[in-house]
Amino acid sequence: MQSTEESDQSPETQGNTRRIGNTCVSINLTFVKSRLGIFEAAIIILSFICLICTWAGSNLACDYTYGSSYGFFEFVAGSVFLTDFINYLIFALTIDEKWCMKFVPWLVWHFFIGAIFTFFLLIASIVMVSHMCGQGGYAAAAVFGFITTIVSGVETYFLLAVSPSGPRPHR
Repeated sequence: MQSTEESDQSPETQGNTRRIGNTCVSINLTFVKSRLGIFEAAIIILSFICLICTWAGSNLACDYTYGSSYGFFEFVAGSVFLTDFINYLIFALTIDEKWCMKFVPWLVWHFFIGAIFTFFLLIASIVMVSHMCGQGGYAAAAVFGFITTIVSGVETYFLLAVSPSGPRPHR
C-alpha cells in the first residue's frame, strides 16, 4: 500500500525531488546537482565571501577617502548574493512550476542577469583593486571579486551554449 507522500508525485518526478518533512515543499535534486545549480551555489558562496572580506577590511581613514568605491563593491556583491540566492530557491524548491510563474522565460532571465552581474563584478573588482588603501580585507575582497566574475562569466557562457530549443535549466 502506498503512503500519501508517494502517491502525490508522478513516477517521473519521484526520483528527482525530495520532500522536506511533512510539508508540501520539495527540493528538486536534479537542479541542485545540475551545472546551473552548482554554478549558482558557487556564486552565492563567493559573493558572500566578498561581502565578508569587505566588512573585515574596513578602516575609517580609507572609508572616508574611498567610501563610494567600497560602497559600490558592497552593492554589487550584495545584489549578486541576493539575486542568485532567490533564483536558487526558486529553482531548488520548484516554485517556478508550483506558483504559476511559467510566464517568465527563466533561461533568458538567467542569461541577462548573469551578463549584467559579470560586467558589474568586473568593474567593481577593478575599482576595489585600485583603492585597496593597504588593507588586506580589501585585497581579499578584490581577489574573490575576480574569482566570482570568472565563475559568473563561465555560467553565462554555458547558458549561452544551451541549445536553441531552450530546455529548462532544471529538467
